[in-house]
Amino acid sequence: MEFEIAPIDVPIDVVRPKGRPKLPEGTKAERKPLVLQTEILKETIRLSLDLHYSQNEVFNYLVKKYDIKRVDASRYWRKSWDLIQDKFKQSKDELVKKHLIKLWNIHDLAIENSDYTNARNALNDISKLIGLNSPDKLDVTHHAIKLNFGQMNNTPPIEGEK
Repeated sequence: MEFEIAPIDVPIDVVRPKGRPKLPEGTKAERKPLVLQTEILKETIRLSLDLHYSQNEVFNYLVKKYDIKRVDASRYWRKSWDLIQDKFKQSKDELVKKHLIKLWNIHDLAIENSDYTNARNALNDISKLIGLNSPDKLDVTHHAIKLNFGQMNNTPPIEGEK
């Protein structure tokens, strides 16, 4: 009777690298268990939204309660605000739809109460929101300001300057 050894039963010689074992990659906060990371994030969101803690107060609280460094607390703070922004982010189209519904409700209520001035104002706002009328205030969204303090190549030099 022969005894067969499965490949799983064969001990594998582990080759260890020379020197001291290295810590896992990432910061101390990233090496914490995922459950603890989510708990810290939830706590940070609760402190920010429910209790209206300032950034400094949240940092001090996290450092004291979870025994982490201020740098790691800052990372949790940024991550929590990213999560908050993602949750409450609405697209421009959704906001326009929401405002249109509210403005039409205001218009209908004004017509029922024979308040034609407010009904006309609501219609004016609706037409601006849709884009039929030009808005009173332009939507300017520039992310960079370019200033040129030097002379253009094609312009002649100003008299008195070299």
